[in-house]
Amino acid sequence: MIDGNELLLKQLIIKYKRFCDAFCNNNLENIIISMKEYLYEVFSAREKLGIGKETILNLKQ
Repeated sequence: MIDGNELLLKQLIIKYKRFCDAFCNNNLENIIISMKEYLYEVFSAREKLGIGKETILNLKQ
């Protein structure tokens, strides 16, 4: 069974990949939307999980 923290981290990774894909597609509307969604996930993950910048950067790799 997936717990809430694992689901939150998976959503963070998905939002980051969408954000990167928007840049690759060079679509300004999608860049803005995906950036907003990604930042929303980052701030909630940092608040709920108490993780720092280094942990988030490691998740992206």
